[in-house]
Amino acid sequence: MKKSLIFLLLTFPVLIYAQFDIRINGQASAPQETLDSAVVKIGYFVFSVSDTTKRDKTTEDLLVLEIGSKYSKYYSDNARRRDSLMNAVMLRGGTNFNFGPELLKSHNIKPGGNANIIIKNLAENKLTFTGRIANNDYEYEEPLNEMQWEIKSDTMTILTYLCQKATTTFRGRDYEVWFTPDIPIINGPWKFHGLPGLILKASDSKNEFRFECNEISQQGSLITHNKNNYIKSSRKDFQKLQKKFNDDPMASLKESMPGKILNIQIKQDGQSIDPEKFKIPYNPIELN
Repeated sequence: MKKSLIFLLLTFPVLIYAQFDIRINGQASAPQETLDSAVVKIGYFVFSVSDTTKRDKTTEDLLVLEIGSKYSKYYSDNARRRDSLMNAVMLRGGTNFNFGPELLKSHNIKPGGNANIIIKNLAENKLTFTGRIANNDYEYEEPLNEMQWEIKSDTMTILTYLCQKATTTFRGRDYEVWFTPDIPIINGPWKFHGLPGLILKASDSKNEFRFECNEISQQGSLITHNKNNYIKSSRKDFQKLQKKFNDDPMASLKESMPGKILNIQIKQDGQSIDPEKFKIPYNPIELN
């Protein structure tokens, strides 16, 4: 058996949100493909309830939405920085390393960070979703404009912008969002799209997912995307694989990396947990 001994010390929030976001093939990131040039960059604080039995505990992440004339890209800045650090370790020939809280803290990187990326092809009204489960990268596509909006008369001010309320029901959840016609960009965080103005705030009726804009800046940076060898999937199949992983992370990791030996330690609230018995609560944003 080919041995590749990896020592990972992961905290519970990392596992819940990053979903064992690791690379153990000893290779650096795939080459970058340039899609567009961003004209505006928006930051969103995203709060989510991973475990519905503990609604008082939320996971926080900083997501970035880069928007160009033809494409937009939505990703976790924390996940981007974490992946860059791991790739740097791999390029230095690291195979036996402790990729735990201490290493992240030394580089001012918080635990967690959603590895999913959403690319919106604005010209072709197409959405491409990429996500990582265990050590595999998946990709699926779907139409962009699938949300049916009802615009309300309510208004509020967010970051000095006058916003208007809109509601929709989408894949099992009812949403309330606030968009600003002062920024006439038909876009928003996550898969939100289709309103006559940029969406600055959104939440579902159960308050399990909240998106709050914290920064808007003009940009001239490039919108890029990894040219990975993605496994083509569908949204439904990806969700099934994600639930399978959450129910038994170790089994999914072993299945995705046959012939490799993993030495994984998991801690929650300072207490060690048997990886073979560990499960991750599953509360997807899309319920159907």
